[in-house]
Amino acid sequence: RDRPVRFRGRIVAMESQLGTTYLQLILDQGCAQEGRCAVYVTYPGALEASLYATVTVYGHVSGLWQGQTQGGTRLSMPRVRAQFVVADR
Repeated sequence: RDRPVRFRGRIVAMESQLGTTYLQLILDQGCAQEGRCAVYVTYPGALEASLYATVTVYGHVSGLWQGQTQGGTRLSMPRVRAQFVVADR
């Protein structure tokens, strides 16, 4: 927790509520597991990026996020509290 991180990846889910943007990001690299790694990002503001855009997230690890897909598959991934989210141009 509270470890500073920088991740780059593609936005695969995104929603905004009450001025906060929530993202699920599939990482481009740095995955310790085989396959694809994801992080759940909380950003206090609106983003100029859209779904499937590639972004770099700068922030701090804030714990674990757990949820499920619409199909009922359970998900668990690191939660990142973002200070900056920069979209690729």
